[in-house]
Amino acid sequence: MYVREWSMTHVAADSGANRSFLAGIVGKRIPWERFDKMKRPGRTPHSPIFVVGSPRSGTTLVGRAIGAHPDVANVEESLFLTYFHDMIFDLHLGLGRWPITPLARLSTADMIEHVGAFADALLAGSANSQRHSRIVDHTPWYGAMAPLVDALFPGCVFVHVIRHGVAVVKSLEHSYAAGRRWAGGTVAERAMLWSTMVERCSEIGQHVASTRFVAVHYEQLCDDPTSTLKSLLSAIGLVWDPTVLLPLAEPHATPSRVNWRGPVGADDSYPDGWSAAEVAAFAAIAGDSMARLGYDCPRT
Repeated sequence: MYVREWSMTHVAADSGANRSFLAGIVGKRIPWERFDKMKRPGRTPHSPIFVVGSPRSGTTLVGRAIGAHPDVANVEESLFLTYFHDMIFDLHLGLGRWPITPLARLSTADMIEHVGAFADALLAGSANSQRHSRIVDHTPWYGAMAPLVDALFPGCVFVHVIRHGVAVVKSLEHSYAAGRRWAGGTVAERAMLWSTMVERCSEIGQHVASTRFVAVHYEQLCDDPTSTLKSLLSAIGLVWDPTVLLPLAEPHATPSRVNWRGPVGADDSYPDGWSAAEVAAFAAIAGDSMARLGYDCPRT
């Protein structure tokens, strides 16, 4: 069974690009069961590390910290797998808006093998040129298409970065104001984006070995970066190297988060500008995810 859990009504009506992007990445969901028997055999080159999570949760920061390790090549946000996911969903499985399936003649196993070989060339090329043994990719959206990523890269490691929902929604507001329409035009849309992504990423841990899934809380990274990164590196099979701390001292790539070293919990109160309806919308949409992740919804 194939499901579209992300309704088009959750996407800002004033942006066709936003509508298309989220519908393609978050809205088109291929279940894990579809790829259970169609994973590529053996381990893929360079044992990729995929840092996933809701956008504006700290995936870039964690990805760059891991990428600063001398054994790791950082390919930043490669994004290209989103196109492969769309291609398989629409043109191979015929689950898109138009029932046109020019790639249906290939078996899904063949599709995975061919796409995987191409993906290997794109990712491994970067690592080979830099003479690194591992690759890290911090495209947050890959968490929404983890079944395909796992089929393409058996043996890969997923790092799920989790941040307080209110802090993410506040940050997404800045992103939207800066022109990133995928961030959502309302509190409800941003809460839906955060909740959907954290649930999809958390689900990964139910389908891969425990040695291949690690959850990291952004607040813990801010509070104690050395201990948090030591634990993370150990979990993903890397020895400790203090160079991973260097990216934390650099100005962050995301303007909406000026001071990453703020105290834990500093961003988890409702903004003064939120109306009672917005507070209620956030609690209704994201409350269950907040509780499951160990966060309390702030009091009004």
